[in-house]
Amino acid sequence: MNQKEFVGKSDEILNCMSIEELRRCLHNIARKTPENKRASFLQLLEDCHDQDDREDREDSKYEEALQHKRLIPNEKEGLEKRHLIE
Repeated sequence: MNQKEFVGKSDEILNCMSIEELRRCLHNIARKTPENKRASFLQLLEDCHDQDDREDREDSKYEEALQHKRLIPNEKEGLEKRHLIE
């Protein structure tokens, strides 16, 4: 099976699993990981965790920027409001 098929089938299975099932799955993989591959496995987990943190921070920055943009009217809105008042 090539990588594209492998990843597609993996995604199909993972998308049907609950959070608890995913945790049990990773726990079982960790239990079965040979000693010479454990450091790589832990690094993979840490990389995934760090990636989620980065994505959360990026999402948060995006939301803050949107909120800030909503608080500041654009120039066109400001001009229209001024014309209505005058």
